[in-house]
Amino acid sequence: MLSSVRLPLLFVILWSSAFIAFEYCSTKIEPATFVVVRATTTVVILIPVILFLKLPWPTRRKEILAVVVVGILMHGGYGGGSFAAIYHGINVGLCAIILSLQPALTVILSATFLGEKITLQKIAGILTGMIGVSIIILNGDSGHTSTLNLGGNPGFESGLLGISLCFISLLAIAIATIVQKRFCSKVSLLPGACIQFTSAAAFMLPIALTLETMEIKWDMSFLLGMGWLVVFISLGAMLILMALINRGQAGTVANLFYLVTPLVAIQAWILLDESLNNESLAGMAICTIGVIIVNYVPTMRETPAAA
Repeated sequence: MLSSVRLPLLFVILWSSAFIAFEYCSTKIEPATFVVVRATTTVVILIPVILFLKLPWPTRRKEILAVVVVGILMHGGYGGGSFAAIYHGINVGLCAIILSLQPALTVILSATFLGEKITLQKIAGILTGMIGVSIIILNGDSGHTSTLNLGGNPGFESGLLGISLCFISLLAIAIATIVQKRFCSKVSLLPGACIQFTSAAAFMLPIALTLETMEIKWDMSFLLGMGWLVVFISLGAMLILMALINRGQAGTVANLFYLVTPLVAIQAWILLDESLNNESLAGMAICTIGVIIVNYVPTMRETPAAA
């Protein structure tokens, strides 16, 4: 069990740290430009590694197309969409609670398109996780959500745009998870990631050229934030996520995202000197219980009837 815990735990720690890195980058770069720079930098690092290790590139047309779709959805739709929602002024607490619907949506989609069973155990774990996240969000005014409110323009139109971007991000990562599991499980991780990031950069570049200034404020905080996102998120957490999806059930893996919000709160408390109240700690404990129910409690199986 220990080995089955380490990789998911490393994933949620790294994934949640992206929000701290967003704090450093949010005032330095626009969303589409952010995706282009992050994805392009990742590709520049990946290509020499892939060539040196002589890793196989996917050759089947269906697999290549699926990898492209996953890249656009995961890095452009989810990564770019959630960053853009925060950039345009949506409260991070509201963004987090919308994105916390991902496990439930992924379970529904995986049951529909992958034939995965929706068990009472999964339902119990999902509902438990949602309760925990809701408690954290409702008590976010005392801590991390104010720190992670990365700014933008207030007002109805901006708020409506931000909420729409949150739901686009939610749908994008849920669909990307299903496509990855269904069509890309046999694709080598590093070449697959390289194609994904290339696709995301190519998709977002026309948007950046058309709608943004593409100006970047180069300073140490931006370099540190972008460096962390490229090395530890794009090359670390993303590859772990794809590996987890490939070897497990999509709905079960998605439930790990319930731990992201609690870990954001803890990291903001440690790194950004934000308060952490008892209600938030209780919410974190409930989130953890939800993930344990789905991922680590042995599934109850019916005893076969005697012949």
